[in-house]
Amino acid sequence: MSEWQDIGTAPKMREILLWADTSAPSFSNWRMASGYYSDAHDAWIWGGEVVREWAHPPTHWMPLPEPPTPPTTTDEGEGR
Repeated sequence: MSEWQDIGTAPKMREILLWADTSAPSFSNWRMASGYYSDAHDAWIWGGEVVREWAHPPTHWMPLPEPPTPPTTTDEGEGR
C-alpha cells in the first residue's frame, strides 16, 4: 500500500487518488476521490469536477490500487 504524497509530486494526466483538506466549513465532508491533472484545463479534475484555485484543491495523492481479481468458479454453471 502506498503512502499519501504531497500534491506537488503528483503525475499529470494519470488517474490517481486525491485528498483535500476539508477543514473549511463550506467544504462539507467530501475529501477523497479519483482524478487527474488536466493540462487542457490547467486544473485538477476530480469527482467529475474541475477544481480551480478558488475551490478546495487536492493537497495529497497516491496511486490507485489494483482492481480486484474476478472470482473464479470450478463449475461453469455455478452461481447462475
